[in-house]
Amino acid sequence: MFTEIYNDLRRQLQMGDQITRIIVINTVVFITLVVLQITLAIIYGIGAPSELMFNRILEWIWVSPEWQKVLFRPWTVFTYMFTHTGIWHFAMNMLVLFWFGRIFQLFLTDKKVWAVYILGGLAGFLAFFLSANFIPTLGAYIGSGMIGASAGVTAIVVAAATIRPDYEMHLILIGPVKIKYIALVFIVLDLLSISKGANTGGHLAHLGGALLGFVFIKQLQAGNDWSVWFNNFVQGVRNFFDTSSSGKKRAKPKKKKSPLVAIRNPRLKKAKPEHKSDTPDAVQERVDAILDKIRKHGMDSLTDEEKEFLYNASKK
Repeated sequence: MFTEIYNDLRRQLQMGDQITRIIVINTVVFITLVVLQITLAIIYGIGAPSELMFNRILEWIWVSPEWQKVLFRPWTVFTYMFTHTGIWHFAMNMLVLFWFGRIFQLFLTDKKVWAVYILGGLAGFLAFFLSANFIPTLGAYIGSGMIGASAGVTAIVVAAATIRPDYEMHLILIGPVKIKYIALVFIVLDLLSISKGANTGGHLAHLGGALLGFVFIKQLQAGNDWSVWFNNFVQGVRNFFDTSSSGKKRAKPKKKKSPLVAIRNPRLKKAKPEHKSDTPDAVQERVDAILDKIRKHGMDSLTDEEKEFLYNASKK
């Protein structure tokens, strides 16, 4: 059973979309920490001794409001946004990420997911860190460390609500609700929690992520796609490590044309202009028509062919 679970998680990391990959990484980290807690409880006993040891280990992956610790543990500004220790904290973040992540992918494509999630997490860290060090009235209520995907998830939520504010989600016992109101409720709850001194650092991080999601979409609408330079930077880092590990730059293998391709698709034998229905304008026109249908009648009104067409279009 465990081997099948491991293989399934590995397969999702390799072949799943970006939202699925983020959920898988968070899940693996959560399960690892749960196993670690159980192991420490067996070794040191249930209670204070094992909890103290667990917190000492956790300090190496949570992000601290103290600049000295951040300076000597810079990786924590990234690791914190994939770390959970409470089941409800983990479950709610992953459910919200799944629901709003699908809407995000529908209107913004899969290529922008990592950019908004990571940048949202970094914006959440900045809100947490700057408030702790430069706003004494809030710093007194900020704890010794912060973990959780909430800042990145909130960035996804607000980005989706900003690009398509009138898109409706069907909530249990409530019915259809426009996502702009759901995002607004999240923000209001964070503001109320800060005013009551409840998990101040975490809620400040949520607001930082929300601001990033909003600004990201406004910049995108102005013609500045932040995901382009983010993805280029990530690819540059990958290329650097690939080059360093191999000792020299790997040459890209030349793709060999299969003789079966021409048989299966005779159009490839000669260069011919695209069919009218395959042109970008025609594709976009059909995408807009499908989106209008979703707004009027909901996702369930789509045929299987329309869902597949929309999914393929979002990948381009």
